[in-house]
Amino acid sequence: MKLRLWCNSITRDRVSLALALSLIAAVAATTLAEAQTYKVIHTFTSGKDGIEPEAGLLLAPDGIYGTTYRGGGRSDTGTVFKIDKTGKEIVLERFPGCCGVYPEGGGPEGGTVRDAAGNLYGTTSYGGSGGGPNCGNFGCGTVFKLDTTGKETVLHSFVGTDGHGPRGGLIRDAAGNLYGTALYGGNLSRCGGLGCGTVFKLDVAGKLTVLHAFKGGLDGAQPIGNLARDPHGNLYGNTYEGGSFDCQGPGCGTLFKVDVSGTETILHVFVSAEPYGIIPFGGLIRDRAGNLYGTNSAGGAFAENGTVFKLDPAGVVTVLYNFAGGTDGSGPAAPLIRDAAGNFYGTTELGGDPFCKLLGTLNGCGTVFKLDTAGRETVLYSFKGSKDGGFPNAGLVMNAAGNVYGTASLGGDLGCDNSGLGCGVVFEIAP
Repeated sequence: MKLRLWCNSITRDRVSLALALSLIAAVAATTLAEAQTYKVIHTFTSGKDGIEPEAGLLLAPDGIYGTTYRGGGRSDTGTVFKIDKTGKEIVLERFPGCCGVYPEGGGPEGGTVRDAAGNLYGTTSYGGSGGGPNCGNFGCGTVFKLDTTGKETVLHSFVGTDGHGPRGGLIRDAAGNLYGTALYGGNLSRCGGLGCGTVFKLDVAGKLTVLHAFKGGLDGAQPIGNLARDPHGNLYGNTYEGGSFDCQGPGCGTLFKVDVSGTETILHVFVSAEPYGIIPFGGLIRDRAGNLYGTNSAGGAFAENGTVFKLDPAGVVTVLYNFAGGTDGSGPAAPLIRDAAGNFYGTTELGGDPFCKLLGTLNGCGTVFKLDTAGRETVLYSFKGSKDGGFPNAGLVMNAAGNVYGTASLGGDLGCDNSGLGCGVVFEIAP
């Protein structure tokens, strides 16, 4: 489980009376809606079962699919799992790990996408047979396919110059091409020799093309989170560093577009002096009008608690919600989803129940929230850090009935083999 960079040492002046008045207004605009709607549908117990689900889920007609970053057996290198209609978990893949480079990959931090035949596609943040500069013994990561029989095929092993450490999920076009980001790699002369990250395409023949290699600075660095794609094939995403030289040097993050020819356009540069928030982690979603929506994990009106924002096609940023850092949540680090009525749903990794002290923190163990079209937030659930889970750092999915599903990376069975922190849960919230 990773507490995000918004827990770092970025400093800000604390404003006095105006901030206090704004905080009162934010609390007044927040509704707590904790009813008997929350249900844990699976509790991870370590061992072969999996530990720390870090990614969002995939809803399919035959069940719910997801990944765990750790667990799966003695290698502790993660799993791909399915929860069937009866609520039973089936482990589809245990990344084998073992010695030196892990050729099958390990540490999946993104979710999976599925084709019409039922094959799953995803990434691992390390492993692979590529080796390459700066990958070390652990490898630079993979893109994999898992067929309906449970057979894994590594479609690509990163070598550093094409990317290193893919952590977001993949998206898939109608032709079967896959698109994603790697957190590091690309131009290895940049970002301290690790590379500033890449946007890539993997075609159906298994050929990987680097669409853009970030350079740091004004170009952005460290892309993370899910990409969005428009009908013309242009890709949209965020970097959590770069842009400005603010935020103690690395930059506060950017929003970018990469067109079909691989040309990058910076759509917005975040800086700490502005009210929009800083350090976007979750990726972007896009509506039919071309508006982009996302979250910043820090900054905003209330110190370091983050925002929900909108970027319109003209490049104008609007803050839809400022997290106050109390019961309303703090540190959103995951992508949003949107229902047909235009309401947003998401998670915060901290905030919520002030009595949750799973990691000794006094900042809460996270929330699930809804943001309506008037900018009013409703907290759908505050995690207690016990059997219900804690620290959700992945996005949500919603079925046709309006039920919301997600993962909490810790909590659940506190007796599992994870230092008393729990191994995580999969949950459902009914409307």
